[in-house]
Amino acid sequence: MDTKSTLGYLAVFTSAFCFYMSTVVIKWSAMAGLHIRTSMFTVARFILGFIIVCIAIWLGGHKIRIVKKKFLVGKALLNILAVFCFFKAVALTSVAQANILNMTFPLFIALLPWIFFHEMQLPNSRELIYLFWCSTLAIAGQFLLTQGFRYVTAIEGGIIASTRIFLAALLGPVLVMDPALSFAGWIGAFLIFTGNVLLTVKKVRKFAGGPGNPS
Repeated sequence: MDTKSTLGYLAVFTSAFCFYMSTVVIKWSAMAGLHIRTSMFTVARFILGFIIVCIAIWLGGHKIRIVKKKFLVGKALLNILAVFCFFKAVALTSVAQANILNMTFPLFIALLPWIFFHEMQLPNSRELIYLFWCSTLAIAGQFLLTQGFRYVTAIEGGIIASTRIFLAALLGPVLVMDPALSFAGWIGAFLIFTGNVLLTVKKVRKFAGGPGNPS
């Protein structure tokens, strides 16, 4: 195993940990007695991400050229909806359940877009700390995931990224006092993990055997 592959594995695994910890921060805010709306975590994540991307583009001297605006807008709206629903699940259930069920995303496509930015609150200094760390960890996770996939195969990356299922199940009771998963819960987590791996393998083989690729 070469150094780049090792760094790729480490980056993808660390990204899974960062994504998980961003949801832990949401639970910690509730345990601290704060009542931060899910929409605030969503807004904070995308605002901070937008600022970081703009700074990176400015420092790198890159130019933005939008090719297909409707797809860009659609992607943005659906991504906002997906993150909002995920953070809402963390707030209403356990961190383990939310993360495990979130990893079922390869199995279906969400078809429920709606507007949720209502009754926005003005966060105080304590709330800003939780909003900042939740957003920072999520952005770090996305960056590490992108970088990691440069050095590992799609199958390897998909398997490593899916370890967030087991991270949530193992660390939930320790970090946020989540109830331990039952035997049925562990079976469900393993089935979701296996399903993700099989879907990734199938997708890779489909592209590898497509037109223009040697068989």
